[in-house]
Amino acid sequence: MKVGDLVRYTRDMPTSFAEFQHRLRNNDLGLVIDVIPNKTTVKVRWIKDGNEFWMGKNHLEVVSGRQETESS
Repeated sequence: MKVGDLVRYTRDMPTSFAEFQHRLRNNDLGLVIDVIPNKTTVKVRWIKDGNEFWMGKNHLEVVSGRQETESS
């Protein structure tokens, strides 16, 4: 996953306090806005409410990635 990827939450039940607190549900969509250097944790801005928080990549699936162009 990289910054700019659209991701989907893939769990039926939240597995962490942050996920529970923000009421994430299966198939919620978000945008990756930051990635820590070891690439195990990403910061996601959720489309449904605009909240953003750090979480592991285990329960996220990339829906569509950022497209590379000739100029980038």
